[in-house]
Amino acid sequence: MNLPEEFFSGPGGTKDMNLEKDFILREMAGEYVIIPTGKRAPLQEGLLTVNEVGAALWKELETGADFQELLASVLAQYEVEEERAVREIREFLDLLRRNGILTMEEDEYRDRDHN
Repeated sequence: MNLPEEFFSGPGGTKDMNLEKDFILREMAGEYVIIPTGKRAPLQEGLLTVNEVGAALWKELETGADFQELLASVLAQYEVEEERAVREIREFLDLLRRNGILTMEEDEYRDRDHN
């Protein structure tokens, strides 16, 4: 499921995003890998490998960055058109979300409504 357009157009340009505490980013043999820890480790099917940009986005998310801050960071660090940066950041966030690594404000509301 892709993130809806309105996800990025709310106050401040984004919803709250939080990395799940049971995942860490490590550099191994020149590659960046997202590793499940604790109780999540046996439940996760394989490891996620991300590129340099994905690792940079992860580090920004750890500081509580919102979508607009992620975009500003990518545009400042890499030679990329804004439209492509927006698309790739959305894809990265969606990948994390689908794998249970990132929760977003709308997920929390949906979980509350269904419980």
